[in-house]
Amino acid sequence: MSVLKTCNVDLDGIATRYLQTGTGGETIVLLHGGTPDGLFRQSAMAWEQNLAALGESFRVFAPDLLGMGHTSGTPDGVRTVEQMTEHVRKFVETVCPGSVHLVGHDEGGIIALTLAFALPTRVSSVTLVGSRAAPTGDGISSLVLAGCPTPSANRHGQAWLMERMSFSEAHIGDGKFLEEAACAGGLHAASADAAAAMRGSISRAKSVCFAKFRQDGFPVPIQLIWGLQDQIVPIEHAFALYGLLLEKQPSAHLRIINRAGNLVFRERAAEFNGLIRSFVGVEASLSRRRVARAGWQTVAPK
Repeated sequence: MSVLKTCNVDLDGIATRYLQTGTGGETIVLLHGGTPDGLFRQSAMAWEQNLAALGESFRVFAPDLLGMGHTSGTPDGVRTVEQMTEHVRKFVETVCPGSVHLVGHDEGGIIALTLAFALPTRVSSVTLVGSRAAPTGDGISSLVLAGCPTPSANRHGQAWLMERMSFSEAHIGDGKFLEEAACAGGLHAASADAAAAMRGSISRAKSVCFAKFRQDGFPVPIQLIWGLQDQIVPIEHAFALYGLLLEKQPSAHLRIINRAGNLVFRERAAEFNGLIRSFVGVEASLSRRRVARAGWQTVAPK
């Protein structure tokens, strides 16, 4: 049985908490969603239903992203997704051995896509989960989350947000995530201009990725996992992203899980964990075969 450890690392002055489990096999890095200015206070604990199961087969890391959970922010505040991406890059290069498979939920998916282009020799595959990396219209989540209780940072407000991000409420009280989200409510605050800067940076990062999809394709195998009843980033947007990827990336997969919303990895944890195990296992095996074949082809015949 894998043991879950809570660890801390200093990344150029940023005190970063991360969860770690598993000791062998491929390395998976789980990137939670959200931004420091968001209503929903996400952290690495969002993955609590997945860590132990994935740790039985892989080495798994789940960091609190910059300015979220128990990871500190920057002196001037976290204003862009580029800052968050740079923090994850330092985490991968400092903490994670060898190549990694990135799994990104919501905004964590945007970070995963960007890192795959930046670190093609370190990133082996990417999985996007209900991610705002997909082409989206304006205000989708704003409509669903309209009328959020005030204050939103307490337990009632965070539970209200989880209800609207989910198909079923059964998972909401499980584990420590909700309590941690409520406790973290006052740890990080963002100004209105910082929130606006973050929105602009997310749009900018997505535009850059979409242009690269069309021009060069995506550099590594990728799968999309979506809840069919996702109201935050509806399934139609997953189809649009999948279409973009298929233009120049033959190894792209779309997996749809019924009776699940945006928090599909919590609502249908067993099914989700199985998809991750299968995808990472297959892609790792194919990669080893490609390396072996390349080595065989370079051997001169006697």
